[in-house]
Amino acid sequence: LWSNGMKLVFIGRTDIAVSELMQYYNSLEERIRSGIVFLTNISNEDIIAFYKNASIAVYPSIAEGFGIPPLE
Repeated sequence: LWSNGMKLVFIGRTDIAVSELMQYYNSLEERIRSGIVFLTNISNEDIIAFYKNASIAVYPSIAEGFGIPPLE
């Protein structure tokens, strides 16, 4: 979807090693990497704004266990 001007936004800190993700990200062409954003330490108000304005929201979590935050 990056070619249609959509961005992939990762919000939050990493709790486990994500070396494979970063290796893949670093292997991408700059024009593709420019459509991927990593955000940490953002306010709850900003997170709510991202959810409200997102075309889709995905909660991929291996470290969270049951995944209570999406339920909240």
